[in-house]
Amino acid sequence: MTIKLFGTAFILLLIGSSIGWGLKALQVKTNPSNHSFTAPISKTTPYVVSIYTYKKNQHTKPLKNEHQAESLDSLGSGVIIKNGYILTNKHLISNTDKVIVVLNNQQRITSKLVGSDSATDLAVLQIPHEDSPKHPIETSNNIQVGDIVLAIGSPYGLKKSVTMGIISALSRSNIGLNHYENFIQTDAAINPGNSGGALINNNGELIGINSAIFSNTGGSQGIGFAIPIADALYVMHEIIKYGKIERGYLGIKTEAITPEIAQSLALPINKGLLISKVDNMSPAQEAGIQIGDIIVKINDMEILTPKDAQSLITKLPIMSKISVIGIRGNQSYQANITIERFQEMGHSSQYY
Repeated sequence: MTIKLFGTAFILLLIGSSIGWGLKALQVKTNPSNHSFTAPISKTTPYVVSIYTYKKNQHTKPLKNEHQAESLDSLGSGVIIKNGYILTNKHLISNTDKVIVVLNNQQRITSKLVGSDSATDLAVLQIPHEDSPKHPIETSNNIQVGDIVLAIGSPYGLKKSVTMGIISALSRSNIGLNHYENFIQTDAAINPGNSGGALINNNGELIGINSAIFSNTGGSQGIGFAIPIADALYVMHEIIKYGKIERGYLGIKTEAITPEIAQSLALPINKGLLISKVDNMSPAQEAGIQIGDIIVKINDMEILTPKDAQSLITKLPIMSKISVIGIRGNQSYQANITIERFQEMGHSSQYY
């Protein structure tokens, strides 16, 4: 009888211990306050730099020392991607005479501007290869609304500051910040000085470059925007290779057709792109494309969203020809159009 009771007690003890450990594991998984982000932060901070820009001062009197020759113009952040190349925001380094990069180990280096892109507000800086981490930073395009994210940068000059939040929305556009907008929206606190810094996931992988905040006061109000890393890397590679980015231009503005829109406008189909505007003297206008037309395919590819169409058109080689399958009224048509170079100063940001 004693042996049986001991066995029963032992089994109950094991069951109780298993339940206890299970509850603890569940608590750690579901309660962020019990989870440390030390690992992903430590993994990423060596790649995040502070950026200081300086302008030359205009003096009529002799200078007492060399420090009077220039003054601090702005500060922000940047991310070393690989081989000494740094991604940051263009607005940080525009109209400056010198850009100083401060590394994680506090080393100060005068950087070289490789190139910039106004349409996405991105710039590429370069420091000596030996001063950057040995391996490229890890990146990820696998993101979803609700994912936990961390923003790392130098808000108000406070180096290596980290804030936490979630992805609030994806593919945000029509914000009025850049010509090409495909923002990650996050509620992680982003303040002045965070621009150009890293937005990472909880694995320490870079998912975006922090770019802007929506604020009435200049401080964080829970709405920040980051450029997806895939878009940023495309810009960086083009700048490194060519020194600039040349984008294709068709000259249309479109809206995605939904079943509700199709029904309200009595459209013949319930998917595709409805042309809402055609730019004057654009390739689309010269090819006879009209407001109210529906684009179904471009180069035999079904196009369902303006984002997909813009991504396709802007990456096409200049002077290449495309085939557009469209519908006007109840009649389908095909148009062959020559893609032109997008002139940043010559066309409204609503067209692609």
